Amino acid sequence: MDGSKWDGVTSGGTFTKLEKVIYVDSVNGNDNNEGHRISNPKASIKAAVDAINNDATFGDGSVVLVAPGVYQEAAPIDIQKRDVAIIGASVRNVIVHPTAATETSSLFRVNSGTYLHNMTFTGMKLAVLAVLLDLCGKMLPTACLQHKVGTCRSSRTP
Repeated sequence: MDGSKWDGVTSGGTFTKLEKVIYVDSVNGNDNNEGHRISNPKASIKAAVDAINNDATFGDGSVVLVAPGVYQEAAPIDIQKRDVAIIGASVRNVIVHPTAATETSSLFRVNSGTYLHNMTFTGMKLAVLAVLLDLCGKMLPTACLQHKVGTCRSSRTP
């Protein structure tokens, strides 16, 4: 190279596909994507969980990485596999709420080892909130209209 022209550079191989990770991005995603690469995320958390539930080989122990955005999800999101983690990029920037038609349903129905972190849940009707448990295992007060997952906040004592 003598600096007189540009040389094209290409990738030396294929991009890694992470079988146990599904990326979700409400702006750049599409639920028809497989979601195992950051360059082809799913658009909804529900689609990511459905893909995990249908994966007989890699489903247990999977991780869903959720990009900042607002996610309107059809409740309930049933997590059937064990040890699934759904991790938002930031508690203030990942907002999850149900559709108007499903706002009185449980937003998540979880299985053993489920981990929800760095997301703000909002928009659920009071009847559902009365039975939500926070991550510390304490009942949330029924007056609580929003719970930030990943923190242990409750006005009740154990």
